[in-house]
Amino acid sequence: MKKILSILISVILAVSAFAISASARVLGDVNGDKTANSSDALKILMYSVGTLEKIDTVAADVNCDGNINSSDALTTLMISVGSYSGPTNVDLKPEIIDPVFKSGKYTLSTVVDVDGVPTPTTIMINGNNMCTEMTVENIKARTLILDGKIYVVFPDLKVYSEVPKDQVGNVDFGNISGGSGLKYTGSRYVTVDGKTCTVDSYKDSDGVVSDYYFLNGKWVKIVDNPGTSRESVMDIQNFKAGVDSSWFSLKGLIKIDLPTSN
Repeated sequence: MKKILSILISVILAVSAFAISASARVLGDVNGDKTANSSDALKILMYSVGTLEKIDTVAADVNCDGNINSSDALTTLMISVGSYSGPTNVDLKPEIIDPVFKSGKYTLSTVVDVDGVPTPTTIMINGNNMCTEMTVENIKARTLILDGKIYVVFPDLKVYSEVPKDQVGNVDFGNISGGSGLKYTGSRYVTVDGKTCTVDSYKDSDGVVSDYYFLNGKWVKIVDNPGTSRESVMDIQNFKAGVDSSWFSLKGLIKIDLPTSN
């Protein structure tokens, strides 16, 4: 039982950082009118040669190489005339990602590595509360963060237990913010297994960068702190608005003391 508790807490600590606040963007749209046109391209070019003092540097760095130059202006112009073959974020964020996050209630299905075993896991965000569910050692278990407290729920057995603070260390579960502290740092395109993905990078307040992969309008992968020894990959199976409210209720369950031995 102690092993199950340890696994569940580890998972919930990991996934709590994976919710992001996406924002609608169009590559090269430096004037904020949601389109990329020749006017945007001209402004990018003018900024690159020093004849324009201010610009939206995130939108202007179209290829996300850290520089704003004539290449970014040319790509923006290609987008505006429809000759750009790469994907843009136009049909992804506003239509699929933003409404889900803005709802404050969403469900994410993924697969988590548990002692080398791929384990299907469901994560639900419900405002400032969060719940994860997986089957560990043939036991279906949920970890529930509810009003700042953490519980382990065994739905098939209809029992639950509150996890003592000393079991989770110095962690504040009182504010599941949905990733409001993450800052967008740029987008790029990556070819994986012959398929081109849109990749968005976000940085948290500790400087940790995560890459979020999108393919054909679907969130397919998260890579945490890419290129470092802390790198981890989470493949996304499903991502949708809405939650099962019963997961966030202890009604009808019997409270028990969770054993501390294995």
